[in-house]
Amino acid sequence: MRTDPPRTRILHLGRQAARWRPRNNRQIWLIVSSLVLVVCVEAMVIPAKRDGLACAVTVPIGMGLLVTGHRRQRRERAALAARATESRDGIPAEVVGLVAAGQKIRAIKRYRELTGVELTEAKVIVDSL
Repeated sequence: MRTDPPRTRILHLGRQAARWRPRNNRQIWLIVSSLVLVVCVEAMVIPAKRDGLACAVTVPIGMGLLVTGHRRQRRERAALAARATESRDGIPAEVVGLVAAGQKIRAIKRYRELTGVELTEAKVIVDSL
């Protein structure tokens, strides 16, 4: 039985990990905590690395916050879009869909085109969605 040297196995695992995509926020934070742990251990072993420890720890944490925030916003928009399939309170479904997609200005313009109301009234109605 032939075994690969450790370096070859590590490179193979690294290539597999590069193709892997986290499916939920728990997996993202597992990656972030692993990176922080590696950086802290490296700073303990190599004293010269201690100067950049604060920066090396805050970057993965910031990226984790950024990614999980975008995922949450995307989920919220998808849930709002799912509820926006039919018109509410006499507001056309197209306008509600634009608001759900985060396009408030286009929704205001479209509502004005469809109903002929003034800008301020259209803005109030779209904001209430």
